This record gives sequence, structure tokens and C-alpha cells, in this order.
Amino acid sequence: IAVCFNIIFYFLVDFRRNGGVFFFYLLINIVAVFSMSHLFRCVGSLTKTLSEAMVPASMLLLALSMYTGFAIPKKKILRWSKWIWYINPLAYLFESLLINEFHGIKFPCAEYVPRGPAYANISSTESVCTVVGAVPGQDYVLGDDFIRGTYQYYHKDKWRGFGIGMAYVVFFFFVYLFLCEYNEGAKQKGEILVFPRSIVKRMKKRGVLTEKNANDPENVGERSDLSSDRKMLQESSEEESDTYGEIGLSKSEAIFHWRNLCYEVQIKAETRRILNNVDGWVKPGTLTALMGASGAGKTTLLDCLAERVTMGVITGDILVNGIPRDKSFPRSIGYCQQQDLHLKTATVRESLRFSAYLRQPAEVSIEEKNRYVEEVIKIL
Repeated sequence: IAVCFNIIFYFLVDFRRNGGVFFFYLLINIVAVFSMSHLFRCVGSLTKTLSEAMVPASMLLLALSMYTGFAIPKKKILRWSKWIWYINPLAYLFESLLINEFHGIKFPCAEYVPRGPAYANISSTESVCTVVGAVPGQDYVLGDDFIRGTYQYYHKDKWRGFGIGMAYVVFFFFVYLFLCEYNEGAKQKGEILVFPRSIVKRMKKRGVLTEKNANDPENVGERSDLSSDRKMLQESSEEESDTYGEIGLSKSEAIFHWRNLCYEVQIKAETRRILNNVDGWVKPGTLTALMGASGAGKTTLLDCLAERVTMGVITGDILVNGIPRDKSFPRSIGYCQQQDLHLKTATVRESLRFSAYLRQPAEVSIEEKNRYVEEVIKIL
């Protein structure tokens, strides 16, 4: 994108229509894009979040742009901050671009000094152009003389900027690789096994788990056998069933499965099949993870199963206990869509209450809805 922008920009500002000048301009811009890209990648690899990276990146961008040599020419930079210009890759690339554009150009003079009625009869050798780099007796200013007097740029340094820019590209690239390899802060923490709190309490009571190793998942796994774990899980399920009954929730034991599920949508004049003969089933009372690569159709499958699609054609069998689902099926499930938005200022309790107010009938009082939400929060 940056290269395309620079190509359009070159012709919009009417730079020199010369093949060699244009391709050198393009070469320098490509080097600048890569050098800055690797520099900010290095900054990103040093931090953990985008917010942390924005502070040093903003300061770097400000310093690099101020000390490029255009806003403050090299000869006018204060001595204590001149070192920024010398380590700035954009300064050398800007120097090469300016030399490339001004080399060999003759700018005609618009005004001369001295001027006025008293100097009407002086010769051309006794007047000079008012632009930096003008030579007495010439009615033009050479571009090389102008940038030499204004910026202290010399034509012999034209390719120096390209070489230094490439050196910075290679340097920042290897620094970026090093930081990605050895920066421990950027690495993710490994997963650990988490036991339900109720099971850990029962293991302590039975002497399987002590206070010393209560927080060590490895000790929990080593000292607990499969039979005791199954028994405790069964007890937890019984307690949860009692809780379900207290608030009037019926625990579903239905087996939900689908067979030869297909989903086709019309895109312009073409019919595309998003889902192709998908089979699956969900065991009641379990948590099932639907995994796959990005774009594999996970969200589309859930939308079809929950009857949330608004276009296209769905074919196949979607069954509950071997019977096709009826009109009451959407009311018996809860579905959080991928693009659901929630207010960050609302708590979990406020969000659940808001959902309960919308989903439950009007004859149910506010107190009952709130009590229902509190019990659901305990279950979760």
C-alpha cells in the first residue's frame, strides 16, 4: 500500500519525468518502508500489549520525523540533539531522495538583488538571484547548489542513503528475530489442569489431598485414582441436580444430533455450499468444544443448528432424541452469537438480568426474574 501511494504521489506533485530518477525514488521508498516496518516490529516484540507499544512507538515516530532534515535542516540542529540525525535512517533516505530530484535542474530566477530604479542600468554580473545557491551573473539556480547551501547535501552521497538504509533493514530484522526468540515476556503461559472447587474440598476431607499440595495440579493427579474421581463427580452432579430442582430448572437429558446437514447460499449467480453433509451429536450433560481452523464453518454450523440463519437453504436432519425438532426448540436453548456486543460498563449480573427481562414473559414478576438470575449465577 505504501509503495502504491508513493507511486501516485510521485506523479501528483509532478516530480521529474525521468525513468532513472523515478526508479531510484521507488527504490528508496521501498527501503524506507522495510526499515520502518522492522523498527516498529522490534518495538512491538519488546512489549506485551498494544498499549505498551504505543508509547515508545509514538516517541520514535516523532523523533524520526523531526530530525529527518526537512523541518529542521542538518546545519540548524542543536548540537546536543544532533546525534539523533546521525542514527536516523530516514535522514539518509531523505537526503538521497532530495539529491535525486534536484540534481541537474536549473531553476529560473524570479527576483534579483539589488533591485529598484537606481539599479536599472547595472550589468548582469553585478546582480544575483535571491535564492540560496545563486551565482552572480546567472539567471538560474542549479539544484545541486541549492541543496548544498540549504541542507549541506552533496551529489556524491546519493547512494550512501541506500546503503545505510539497507544496513538498517538487515540490522532491525535480526534484532526482531532475536527479541522474538528470547523475549520471555511475549511468550504465553502454559495451560494447567484446573479441578472444580467442590472436588478439591472432598479430596481434602478424604485425605487424598493435603493443604501443602492443594494448589499443585500434578500432586492432585498423582494421588487421586480414577474410581474416586468418578464417584466425586457423580456426587457433584447429584448436588447440581438438586439445585436445578429448587429453582424449577429441568435438566435436559435429550440427545441432540444432526445428519447430512448441508447449507447453501446464493452469491450473485453462483450457489455455494458452506456446509457439506456434516454429521454430529452432543451428549447431554457434557461440555462439547467445536474446534477448527478459521473459516472452517464452525459459526455457520451453530447458526444452522440454532435456526439463526436468515438466508440460504438448509437440508439434512436435525433431531432431538431421534425426533425432528419442533417449534419449541428455539425457546429451550440459549445461544450467544459470535458478534454479540455487551456494554463494558455492565456487570455480569446486570447483563443476565437484562436478558431475563427480555426473554421471560411479562406475567413473571421482576422479583422472580431477579431470583432466577441469582440461582443461575450460583449454578454457573
